[in-house]
Amino acid sequence: MQYKKIATYLLLMLGVLVVSGCSSNVRTKISTFIAPSAPIGAGSIAVVPFDESMVGSLEFGFYQNQLEQKLVSAGYRINNDNPDYLARLAFSVAQKEVGSTRFGTVVFGGGFGFSHFHNRNGLIFTQQTEDQFEFERLVRMTIVKNQSVNAGKQVAVPDSPNLLEITARSLGRCEHLAAVFEPMLRGIFQNLARANGSVVTVKTSADAGC
Repeated sequence: MQYKKIATYLLLMLGVLVVSGCSSNVRTKISTFIAPSAPIGAGSIAVVPFDESMVGSLEFGFYQNQLEQKLVSAGYRINNDNPDYLARLAFSVAQKEVGSTRFGTVVFGGGFGFSHFHNRNGLIFTQQTEDQFEFERLVRMTIVKNQSVNAGKQVAVPDSPNLLEITARSLGRCEHLAAVFEPMLRGIFQNLARANGSVVTVKTSADAGC
């Protein structure tokens, strides 16, 4: 009977580990700059890239679709022909070294090709150093009034004032932006019109995509 209780407990613990291993949290640091009385969440809008070379790319289209959904949920209407506003989107991932870890291993016997080891009393002590990395995931969105000469081209001219500038950064071991982009957007859109100059950190849940 005692063995059955132990087995049941182990199965429950294994289930908890499996469930916790399938989800994670994304912490996003969000900085916001907003023009006074900016009309947030009203009018029509189109999502365009900062970098014109991204026009037509499948990668940009993947992120564009997700941002459009969030903009609609915030009250905007998507209009790719002659929008009132343009949401300019940029994104990137950069590798950051966060330190190094030294660890040792005791090996019984010989014949192992470690570059650093000490032999003491018939044992081989190996010592290795491993660099630790994280990835900075960056999402930048700027909303401007569409004042282009040809609105159909969706190009914001230089004298078009920015209404909203948001920069979102998250650090983590996942180098794939596609796995954390939506959780980062959820953090941004929890409060699109934050105070001018504010910097907040928002934690959102995410499926383990890495």
